[in-house]
Amino acid sequence: MWLILVFVAIPLVEVLLFLTIGSAIGILSTFAIIIVTALIGGFLLRRQGFLVLHSISTSLEGGTTVARSLVHGLLVFVAALLLLTPGFFTDAFGLAMLFHRPREFIIAVGGRVILDQIRRSRRSAAGSRSKDWSDDDIIVIDADD
Repeated sequence: MWLILVFVAIPLVEVLLFLTIGSAIGILSTFAIIIVTALIGGFLLRRQGFLVLHSISTSLEGGTTVARSLVHGLLVFVAALLLLTPGFFTDAFGLAMLFHRPREFIIAVGGRVILDQIRRSRRSAAGSRSKDWSDDDIIVIDADD
């Protein structure tokens, strides 16, 4: 349901911004701003993409996990898609996502949401399992020996 809302709300916001900004500064200036933000976004995307690749390479060489670097790379890719979409709202969000701090914020919030979903699904699975299974049906294998 929320996905439908996003696909309806974002174009409406973009149209309202086009009309408001276009009537205030003119259609050619509005068009120029969209082109300039796309060019700036492309430059920043390339720069940030190389930084993410360097971070992944450094993580692999250091023997640390690359998960966080991969998530940053995914968010840079999403930022590129937003920058390719014409509009002020998507450009602003895409440009913000090209910088490290907004991506860290998205990762933190998204991580909490994902953990909450996992906890809910475990609780619902445990609740349905307790109705169908008894403790005698569960086999525990201790692999430490």
